[in-house]
Amino acid sequence: MQKLIVTLLSILTLSGLIGCERGGSTAPSSQPGAGSPTSPLPGTGEKPGRTWATVLYNSDTPIAGFQFNVTGVDITGTRDGAAATAGFTVSAANDTVLGFSKGSTIPAGEGILTVLDLSTAGNACLTDIIVSDSNGTVLGTSVENCLTIRVINELVPPENPESPTTREVSYTSDVPIAGFQFDVTGVDVTGASGGAAETAGFTVSTANNRVLGFSLAGDTISAGSGTLTVLELTGSENACLTNVIISDSNGIALETSVTNCLTINISSAEPTSANVLYDTATPIAGFQFDVTDVNVSGVSGGASETAGFTVLTANNRVLGFSFAGDTISAGSGTLTVLALTGSENACLTNVIISDSSGNALTTSVQNCLTLNILGN
Repeated sequence: MQKLIVTLLSILTLSGLIGCERGGSTAPSSQPGAGSPTSPLPGTGEKPGRTWATVLYNSDTPIAGFQFNVTGVDITGTRDGAAATAGFTVSAANDTVLGFSKGSTIPAGEGILTVLDLSTAGNACLTDIIVSDSNGTVLGTSVENCLTIRVINELVPPENPESPTTREVSYTSDVPIAGFQFDVTGVDVTGASGGAAETAGFTVSTANNRVLGFSLAGDTISAGSGTLTVLELTGSENACLTNVIISDSNGIALETSVTNCLTINISSAEPTSANVLYDTATPIAGFQFDVTDVNVSGVSGGASETAGFTVLTANNRVLGFSFAGDTISAGSGTLTVLALTGSENACLTNVIISDSSGNALTTSVQNCLTLNILGN
């Protein structure tokens, strides 16, 4: 505690926030009743040009350092009292008073600890009191009548860091798991171990409340249910999983949901299909579009396949063209069929349709999946 007080005081002094004088004397105490170690009255007082508050103490053990905040008034300085007699450095900044000595102590007993000079009269009260002995041990304290510190030679139990607790992350899956990732909210994650992940030889790591698990050897966690991993946590809130990603051995993301905050329900993502329709008065020599809100896993069929087009997909972008220069005839129908995963509705964006001369055709999208091609 002494080290803490010395360090903080040094910072304030170097910053120019306070001026330190040996013994904390910022003004002489020759005026009777104005705060000399033997004459000030308890509480606050006023004389022409001076307003003060007297801080009293009652301690059954020597005091090596003290710190407290003062509410209800503005402090302009400190002086006198047992702190000055013991050669303490006492200073005030931002309504916080610090007192310490490079070796001496204030003897056990009672009396005036220090006198606070105030800018104006008010009801001064002490809060956030810290008193330490010569070993730097924090002593038990209480405040009486706002300005009297009672010190008891009883150690204040240190604030123990919260003991880590554990929470099991459960899973139910109808497909083997090759990797997982999720974030944890409400607590601090300090580690993860055990469970089916450890049994399968997974490497499980945590950072910034994110948990990542995978196998360097390509092993998987078998389909079934159980404990995926056990989290070590600190914090008093409830742990909940978010941003869950589970993949199979092909690297394909699986459908997941979370129940009761810590149970992951996993199912193979059965692809669905969506027909991309078209209506054009001009033959189509090539097309490109992006698909939003779902994952495109493949394309096939439709007028594109009939015309011998090569149709490719990557990163939810679909591209169709003919190496032989063939075109899709004017008319209407199904342009191609998308294989999709995801529960949202697929919509087309960034559509480009070209004719056999490479000219872009004016196109609009209706109902997310129908292309109306108007020509040049």
